[in-house]
Amino acid sequence: MAIGVAGIALLLLAFLLEHKKGLHRKGFYFNLLNFAGAELLAWYAFEKNDIVFLALNVIWSMVAAYFLLKIVWGKLGKKSWNPDDVLEDEGLRGLSGA
Repeated sequence: MAIGVAGIALLLLAFLLEHKKGLHRKGFYFNLLNFAGAELLAWYAFEKNDIVFLALNVIWSMVAAYFLLKIVWGKLGKKSWNPDDVLEDEGLRGLSGA
């Protein structure tokens, strides 16, 4: 049950941060939270043998993974890539300590 609760918490955190803190839907952290939350919920659904819930969360995590890979590949294509670029894109530059 803790796995399911953690998955729900991550999905809700992504949703709340998008609305309150300005995370972008196509941003790295929004999609990372969605991916992790959906994966945990897929694991929970698998353990409970709930095929419909499992399918939903596998698809959800695949969509989030697509956007994560798109972001990372886009950043790696730059000549000089800095991990802080991800924070800047999200409007979270101050969180990195820089």
